[in-house]
Amino acid sequence: MQKPLLLSLVLLSACSTREAVYNDPTATASIEEAPLTYEQQRARLAAKELEYWPEFVSGSFTQHTNFINETVVQGTVSSTASVATFKDIVLEVTFYSKTDTELGTRRATIYEFLPPGGSVHVKKKFATPANTHHVQYGIADTQSVVQ
Repeated sequence: MQKPLLLSLVLLSACSTREAVYNDPTATASIEEAPLTYEQQRARLAAKELEYWPEFVSGSFTQHTNFINETVVQGTVSSTASVATFKDIVLEVTFYSKTDTELGTRRATIYEFLPPGGSVHVKKKFATPANTHHVQYGIADTQSVVQ
């Protein structure tokens, strides 16, 4: 008679332990989350693209000096984002002397929408400081369009 009693105690003990884990709010058992809807996935991706915009917005530019000594920067700004739309892209140009001393920085905003996977042509003119030897340029900032 001891065997059935011992077996009953073991089973009873196992059942109560399992119940305690399911009812314990501090238990670390993982519960699978419901799959995200299309809209939730799209919103999550858009938030990532907007937060890490330098990974998704790039530019290819050339520059030259015109006959009235302005630096002309032109090229294309492109987006590899799949959901996010950007606008008001800020182009920054820094002027340097022959000894690599920074002579000044100028910014210009491109008031265009940059759709997902799209591109925008850019042409901006900047007053060139005296003694400019070379120029460095790139995208400094952008605004996002929340959809």
